[in-house]
Amino acid sequence: MSTDMKVSVALLTYNHAQYITQALDSVLMQQVSFPIEIIVADDCSTDGTRAVIEVYRKANPSLFKLLPSVKNVGMQQNFRRLFFACKGQYIAMLEGDDYWTDRRKLHSQIAFMDQHLTCALSGHKVQILDEGTQGGVRTGWERGAIPLLSPFRDLARCNFLVNCSVVWRNGLVDQFPDWIDGLDMADWPCHLLHAKFGQIGFIPEVMAMYRIHPTGIWSSASPDKMHRRLLAASETMRDKFGKAFEADFDYGSRASLLQLAHYYRTKGDMKEARKWLREYMSNCYRNGKLLSLIRAAGWAVWRRGRTHQKLA
Repeated sequence: MSTDMKVSVALLTYNHAQYITQALDSVLMQQVSFPIEIIVADDCSTDGTRAVIEVYRKANPSLFKLLPSVKNVGMQQNFRRLFFACKGQYIAMLEGDDYWTDRRKLHSQIAFMDQHLTCALSGHKVQILDEGTQGGVRTGWERGAIPLLSPFRDLARCNFLVNCSVVWRNGLVDQFPDWIDGLDMADWPCHLLHAKFGQIGFIPEVMAMYRIHPTGIWSSASPDKMHRRLLAASETMRDKFGKAFEADFDYGSRASLLQLAHYYRTKGDMKEARKWLREYMSNCYRNGKLLSLIRAAGWAVWRRGRTHQKLA
């Protein structure tokens, strides 16, 4: 980490040729009074993404650093090398298919973290640009009022930070454990590794756009695949972050289990729905959530009755 460099913008990209210009322009438009660097990790894109980045790098050679790529290494390894190439006091995350919408995003967020020295990381509200089935722009990840400062356990229950909004305080995490490689995500574990060292800040202002599109690694996943990934992450991290937070990760697991049961119920696959409901009930029993257990049992009885009516 360099004490001279205030912010490293970490730009992660793969096959984002049609989006990368908007992402890069949103970084260059930032109005800041401190030095920044833009570190780009392109994972051997095949669609011309790197050529677009090269144009920007040549126009701003002192600002850009494009990490070398000789072969595709996958999302986890590409993120890892990007993260540890950042030398700034803070790391601002951005993926090549998202973009920032506020010219003072970095100014506001860095001022917030300079003021709140107990913050290990921070995020803010975003909008969602849906280029998929729903279409349009909407405010994303509305889970009620998120506090200005949150503890580790809140983030263990639910990842309320969207990647394009996140700034990490650099120097807190000097390595990523190997178990992260077994997950289909890098952001939530990385947030939690930082949150071990301080609070999570949240600014209630929209300053970025998260894009949903058919080729997005996460956003293109079907609902059942998405919740299976979240469930696997919750259960893995439950074992890795210590007994004190087991109940918090179980809380997140219950949400995924219930969503999976609901998904398969709507698809008419009651065998699969009951399987996930049983897992949910087991989780409730383990955590002493008797009311949730009773509700789940009632749902199962009601569905069985409905099935018997249809067969009669």
